[in-house]
Amino acid sequence: MPERVLKLFVAFVVSLGFFSPLALAKPSSGKEKSQSEISEILADRTLDKTVRFVINNTLYTLYHEVGHLLVDKQQWPVLGREEDVADNFATYILLTQKRRAFEQALKDAALGWRLEGEARGARTADDFYGEHSLDLQRAYQIVCMMVGEDRRTFAATAVEWGIDRRRQSGCKDDYEQISRSLEQLISPNRDKNSQAEVTINYERAGARLALAYKTLRESRLLESVADDIRNNYGLTVPVLITATVCDEPNAFYDSQSSEIIVCYELLDDYFDMINAHLEAGGGN
Repeated sequence: MPERVLKLFVAFVVSLGFFSPLALAKPSSGKEKSQSEISEILADRTLDKTVRFVINNTLYTLYHEVGHLLVDKQQWPVLGREEDVADNFATYILLTQKRRAFEQALKDAALGWRLEGEARGARTADDFYGEHSLDLQRAYQIVCMMVGEDRRTFAATAVEWGIDRRRQSGCKDDYEQISRSLEQLISPNRDKNSQAEVTINYERAGARLALAYKTLRESRLLESVADDIRNNYGLTVPVLITATVCDEPNAFYDSQSSEIIVCYELLDDYFDMINAHLEAGGGN
């Protein structure tokens, strides 16, 4: 099925209500992230696999940007690349939910980085001196943390990604170090009664990005992440989460405005990525 036709089909399915996470959403119960709206949405087994992939990768990206927010506003120490800290934070938060739906979110995020790397093609010098690890390294880091957190549960995932037994043992050490470090930063603020002020702004997307807008709006990803930010990190500054048109598939954190920006083009890119992968016979 041609890519554009597939997108229109998904949009048609959405319009009929077969993908209607808004109907599943319940008010968040406060500080329990595992009870957030998104956990119920991801647990819906009838959710279209392309939509699930897009939601999962966007969820991971959102928590990556939350990592930048916390490094900035909570003055978290950074030893190495800040981008790696943000990736590890996103992976850790999803892993600690202890639910299969979030485990699948991490598998999809790893696949997303692998597909991104394949699409990028030949590397140039700026890929090696840039602020980010290589796409495939980011994918393997997610998998390594999963294996390190629970080697038995993710044994098949380790084999699928070709991680040998010796490195699997090293992943356990890596995960223990990362989780211990993050808990020392997160735990002191987890039980505070104060709530951060978080505002969500959906800007217009236009017809070309209508599916991206609808997926983001009805999945309530921004609302779930906003609820987590309000309750669990001890932030005292107002935070803004904005969905907008950026003319590029990306997401950003703006330290001056304390704003997380999600581009509709990013979700559109995720749709293109997974559709091309499935059309080529890839699994999900």
